[in-house]
Amino acid sequence: RMPAWVRASRAEHRESRRFESSRPDHLYPMYCVYILQSESSGRFYTGHTCDLDDRLHRHNSDQSKSTRCRGPWKLVYTEYFPTRSEAQRREYQLKSKKSSSFIQKLISDAGLG
Repeated sequence: RMPAWVRASRAEHRESRRFESSRPDHLYPMYCVYILQSESSGRFYTGHTCDLDDRLHRHNSDQSKSTRCRGPWKLVYTEYFPTRSEAQRREYQLKSKKSSSFIQKLISDAGLG
């Protein structure tokens, strides 16, 4: 049988492994699914990123092939996810709807439109 002090030490060690992460948030960013709306045509664009400000800038400065020459773009909707795979899954789910009315309802339900 193990001495009490060893059992206590092991229990303490197990408990000490459960902790809040001290990793800085900027090293592990949240991923964002976003919807942009063209101010010139009213069309929507859905994407995901971990740096929304930079991505919006690239869309509006024609550095993104998929939105080039169709802006300016305004941000109309966002959702945040802890992992890239979750954000991609949601992006594909939104894109699979292929419906402007679905996106407008999503924005409206979120109180953004």
